[in-house]
Amino acid sequence: MEPCLNLEKYFSENEFRQCLEAVVEFSQGTEVCLAGGAVRNMLLGREITDLDFSVSESISIEQMAENIAAQVFGKCFQLNSRFLSWRIILPSGRTLDLTSRMGKTIKEDCLRRDLSINSVALLLEHSHLLNSTIFDPARGLEDIHHGLLRMPRPGVFDEDPVRAVRLYRFISMTGFEVDPDTRKAAIAAARSLDTVPSERIGEETLKLLRLPSSIEGLKAASDDEVLFQVFPSLKASKGCAQNTFHHLPVLDHSLECLYQLENIISSPETFFSSEGYEVLESSSDPDYPAGLKLASLLHDIGKPVSKAAAENGRITFYRHESIGAQMAAKDCAALRLPRTLCRYISSMVELHMRLASLAEGFLRKEITPKATARFLRQAQEIWKDLGIIAMADTLATRGPDADPQSPAHIRIYLNHLMQLERERRGIDSRGKPPIDGNIIMKTFGLPPGPAIGLALNAVLEAFLVSPGLTTTEALEIAEKAIKEQF
Repeated sequence: MEPCLNLEKYFSENEFRQCLEAVVEFSQGTEVCLAGGAVRNMLLGREITDLDFSVSESISIEQMAENIAAQVFGKCFQLNSRFLSWRIILPSGRTLDLTSRMGKTIKEDCLRRDLSINSVALLLEHSHLLNSTIFDPARGLEDIHHGLLRMPRPGVFDEDPVRAVRLYRFISMTGFEVDPDTRKAAIAAARSLDTVPSERIGEETLKLLRLPSSIEGLKAASDDEVLFQVFPSLKASKGCAQNTFHHLPVLDHSLECLYQLENIISSPETFFSSEGYEVLESSSDPDYPAGLKLASLLHDIGKPVSKAAAENGRITFYRHESIGAQMAAKDCAALRLPRTLCRYISSMVELHMRLASLAEGFLRKEITPKATARFLRQAQEIWKDLGIIAMADTLATRGPDADPQSPAHIRIYLNHLMQLERERRGIDSRGKPPIDGNIIMKTFGLPPGPAIGLALNAVLEAFLVSPGLTTTEALEIAEKAIKEQF
């Protein structure tokens, strides 16, 4: 593509203009460059989500950050003491980073960045911002034109091995080819990932998964085996043969599942009927799609460990869900991912087959309402996500013994679950049964204990099946459950 730096297009945006003017005003005449992702996105004609400024060491960045924050009504804090970096959170939620220049000159600073497309800098001219000077010592403009990801100089990946993981994010983000020497350098540097803080690797991985399409970067990371430096437990999945329900080995199937998941996320109406369309609800949490993708990538991580052959020679993977849940939790915890996300991934892996299994039984009228209620109680708030993963998993399973109607079965069962959900909301906006543990204890004169929990579970299952459950009916169910225990 042809790079085009149209600063005027972005300068017309009010917040962007205010930030540039404030940076120039409080730079006190020292050299300040707009650099990194902001310049790259301008060259690519894409939206700017953050601003990254490289500042000469001759000025107090802390004081500069405080002054700018006050003028643009933002909040500032120190981001990195090692690199003298400060961040300002703007009213829109975007960020403005001020970082001490990495090198004595602008050229040195550009050449110390991770990729040439990120090494183009814009020296802000105090007299006329729209005539600012472009610095491009690594030929980043040329690489953008040719669609190439290339390191600006040898050694940049060795200086920070996390950049090796970042390369695969840019493969997905740009769709560019990777320079062969750059790829070799990244693969070599990835072997040293155990020397850097694991939370940095985890955050870079989440950035890749947050992209609308992550699959190309993950496939490349798998081909280069860098993926196994991030998720060690996935290595055994590569080339692990499966039974005749599948057409792909375990890891290739998991990547295909993630690919299908991204298709579902981008166009849910294609995969779910109008009644079940709400199964994919929008979320303000940026890690929601990332969590779904990570669950799809790791959902069969327990298969190589549980793999066995039956007497008839058929390959089996008994208990791979529970084994995989523990393995996934371990890998996610090692990356210092948020605890809530680790628990979510573990639960998704452990329960990923339940909904598809219930859907098949539901169509054959072999599933009782109580079985559905037990699933909803066990899955709780992630049952819809399990439906999405089940759909992606089924679409990625195309072996000779796979049932081509499975996606339709999942769609029908999800519609049934959604109908139960709507009925429950219509009767009780709180989505809770008419009695709780305190009422059970008071009614039957019992102290707290396991009997109360079992009675409450029986009531909850009945409520999930019959949202119109009355207090009298609930107490009768609780009484029966208590009597069965004594």
